[in-house]
Amino acid sequence: MLAVAGTILSSCGEKKSEGSTDSSAAKTEVKEETKEIALKEFKGETFGFTIQAPEGAKELANNDMMWTYSLVLPDGMNEINVAVVKFGEIKSLDEAVKNTAFGEEPKIKDKKEVNGGYLVVKEPQGTLIQETWFFTKTTDGSLGVKVTTPPAQQPLAEKIATSLKSTK
Repeated sequence: MLAVAGTILSSCGEKKSEGSTDSSAAKTEVKEETKEIALKEFKGETFGFTIQAPEGAKELANNDMMWTYSLVLPDGMNEINVAVVKFGEIKSLDEAVKNTAFGEEPKIKDKKEVNGGYLVVKEPQGTLIQETWFFTKTTDGSLGVKVTTPPAQQPLAEKIATSLKSTK
C-alpha cells in the first residue's frame, strides 16, 4: 500500500468578527470532517473510465497498471483512497468477492448487483479502514475500483465506487 505524507487542509476561510475592521480579529473556520466531501469527475484515459472522486485528491499513480487518487482527511491520519485496476472478465457477484480477497477469506459486510456491476463492501478493519469495491464490465474485461475510507465514510465510499463508468 502506498503511504501518503502530508496533510491537505480542507476549505479554510477567514471571517472577521461582526463590525470589526481589524484583520488581527480574523478567525479561521475549518470544515469539519463530518461535513460532506465534494466530489468531481475524474477521467482515466488509459483504462477508459470516469469516476467521481474527492475534489482536491492528489494523484498517486496513473499508468497502465493502476489509477490512484487520495485525499487526506482533516485529521491528517485518515484518507479516502480511490484505486482503479483492470481485471479479466468478472461474470458473477461471487467472482467479484473472490477478487477482493487476495488469497484470504474475505469478511463481507454487504454484496449486491448495482448499476449493472457488482458492489462488495468488506467488514471494517477496526475503526480506521474499510474497503468498498465495485466491478463494472468493459469491452475487454472488467474494471474494478477499491475505495478505502474510515468506516464512518462508508456511504460516501459506495457513492464513489458505484460512479465508476467504462468509456470503452
